[in-house]
Amino acid sequence: MKNDIKNQFPVAVGSRSRQSQFTVENPKATRNPQPATHNSFQFPVAVGSRSWQSQFTAENPKATRNPQPVTRNEFQFPVPVSSRSLQSQFTAGNPKSEGNPQPVTRNSFHLPAFRVFILFAALSLLVSSCEDVIDVKLSDQDVDLVGVEADITTQDQPTVFVYKTLKVNEDKDYPGISGATVVLADNTVPANTVTLAESSQKPGLYQVPAGKDYKGVVGREYTLTIQTNGVSITAKEKLARVAPIEKIYVEPSDRGDKRFLGIFIDAHEPKGIGDYYKWDIYINGKLLYDAEYLAIAWDKYVDGNPILKNEIMTDYHDTKKPEDRKLNVNDVVQVKQTSISEFGYNFYYQVINQSSTGGLFSVPPANIKSNFTSSDGKTVLGLFTARDVSVSETVTITQELDDQLKK
Repeated sequence: MKNDIKNQFPVAVGSRSRQSQFTVENPKATRNPQPATHNSFQFPVAVGSRSWQSQFTAENPKATRNPQPVTRNEFQFPVPVSSRSLQSQFTAGNPKSEGNPQPVTRNSFHLPAFRVFILFAALSLLVSSCEDVIDVKLSDQDVDLVGVEADITTQDQPTVFVYKTLKVNEDKDYPGISGATVVLADNTVPANTVTLAESSQKPGLYQVPAGKDYKGVVGREYTLTIQTNGVSITAKEKLARVAPIEKIYVEPSDRGDKRFLGIFIDAHEPKGIGDYYKWDIYINGKLLYDAEYLAIAWDKYVDGNPILKNEIMTDYHDTKKPEDRKLNVNDVVQVKQTSISEFGYNFYYQVINQSSTGGLFSVPPANIKSNFTSSDGKTVLGLFTARDVSVSETVTITQELDDQLKK
C-alpha cells in the first residue's frame, strides 16, 4: 500500500516562498539544500534570501537568522551561512551568546588601557590600508539582444512578448519590438496554425486575434516562430498533462513556529516519472509573479503517490511590520497547478538561484539559457512554455484563522 506523503513534494521555491519548502521535521533548512534521499520522499529545494534569515529550530528558538547545518537523520538540509551569519553562531557551551558577544574587558587580557588603544589604532590603520577602489567596466555585449516571453496553456489564449534587452545600469521597462510576424503551430497534420496580432495597448505584445480561439491541447508539440528585422527566432515545447489539484489550505505554517500563514495543496501524482510542476498563486485575483514566489517541482521521488498538504508558499515577513504581509484577513487565495517541461523546470530553477545573488554563497549572475534559437546565431533571452492548468477552489482568510498565529 502506498503511503500518503505529507509536506514532502519536489518543490523548489523563490526567495521568499522557496525559502520555505521543507518538511515538518525541518522548518528551518534554508538557502541551498542538497537533494533528498528516496526514503525521505523529498526533493531538491532552492531557497532564497529573505525567509531564511528568520528561521529557527526548536532547540534554539532565539537563533533567528542563521541556523546551523543539520544532519540527514533529522531529515533536514545542510545550510551554508553568509559572512553575516558567521558573526552570530554560538556553541552549546555558550547558549546565551546570541550573535552579539559581550565586549571584552580590560581584565580579560590584563592589558593596560594605552596598550589597548595602540592595538586598536594599529588594527584600524591596517584595515584602512587594505581598502582599494575598483572601477568596474560593464560590458555591452548583451545589449540590443532580443528577448521573448511566450506562453500557451489549456486555459487561456497564448501571449507572446518580444522585446529588446537593456544595459545593466538601465532601470526601466523593456522596450517591445513592434512589427514582428509571430506564428504558433502545432504538430498535427495538417498543422493547426495561428498568426498573432500586436496589441494596440502595448508594443511588442502579440495575442490571438479577436474572434479566434487557440488554446493549448495536451500531448501536442507547439512551435513558435518570430520574424523580425530579417531574423527568424524559433522555439518548441510539448504540452504535458498535469494532475488535478484537489484541495488548497491556508493555515499557520510550522516553518516559522506558526508565526506565518502558509498555502498548502493536496494532489495525486500520476504514475510515470518525468512530471514537472509550477504553481501560480493568486491573491485577490492578482498573480504573485516575483521570483521570490516561484514554486516549481518534479516527481522523481514521489512518483505515483498522493501528496497531502504540500506547502507551496510561506508568508515570511517582519512581524513588526504587518504591512509586509502578503496574506491578510479577508484575502481570497487561489492556486493554479500547471505542467512545465524539464527545460522549463531548469530555467525557473536558475531564476530562483539568481534571484538571491549578492551573498557570499550566491550564484554568479549570468544570462539564463533560453529555449529559443535565432537564424543569425545571436543569443535570444527568455522562455516559451506550454502548460496544462488545473485551478483550485478559492479560500478566504478569516479572522479566526489569523488569530491562530503565534504573536
